[in-house]
Amino acid sequence: MKFFIVFLFFSINAHADFFDHFWVELEGGPVWQTKNDIQIPSDTGTRFSLTQFGSGPKVSGRVYLGYQIHKNHELRFLWAPLNLKSKGFLAQPVSFYGGSFGTSEETNAVYQFNSYRLTYRYQLLNWESGLFKIGFTAKIRDAKIQLIQGSTDVSRTDVGFVPLLHLQLYQEIYDAIFVRLDADALAAPQGRAEDVAIQFGYQYQKNWTFLMGYRMLEGGAKGGNTGGVFNFTWLHYLTFGIQYRLNSETEKSWN
Repeated sequence: MKFFIVFLFFSINAHADFFDHFWVELEGGPVWQTKNDIQIPSDTGTRFSLTQFGSGPKVSGRVYLGYQIHKNHELRFLWAPLNLKSKGFLAQPVSFYGGSFGTSEETNAVYQFNSYRLTYRYQLLNWESGLFKIGFTAKIRDAKIQLIQGSTDVSRTDVGFVPLLHLQLYQEIYDAIFVRLDADALAAPQGRAEDVAIQFGYQYQKNWTFLMGYRMLEGGAKGGNTGGVFNFTWLHYLTFGIQYRLNSETEKSWN
């Protein structure tokens, strides 16, 4: 037992530098939808919009976990759950994924779009007060659209992989205040996806960073290889965040 304790102590100390390179960031705030057009199947279903039940706001949140491999290389994992529930009366009869929904009875709707992403990014440019990173993001989407009206309950789920391009621009404005542009995006004939945020940050005592800004999530898919799904959404977030770095160094300290 004594040998094990001594071994564990030296192992932790030997790898302390590894753990020091982690950082975590939490983000939350209200989200609004200004577009959420749906047609399933995309050739025979009825095209309708969930914005007719209201634009929001709803509650949103996400968690980032990052690891600084080297000053020029970084990994980042994102968990971004999204579940928008609304209810109201349809403006027209709707045929959705084999189910029929009328206008005289209240309809409950669920729009789920959970996102799991792993990003590798490389620091391409570095100057005295800023830096520019580029990379690639592997995204797994866990989506569901559900309509409930009386005894009629129909849902369409979809889990899939989406490759995205990544970029981040960081620029100090004054002393501990900076602005940060962060984006994952890609377009293809079957659809597109853009997650773009511009945030202002304040560095507090090296370990802590406080963030506030705006995020836009836009995109969708149409027919083709998407299993006959037409869905395009435009979401707007007011973001508030906090970041903690274990190594007590600012983002620019790595340069």
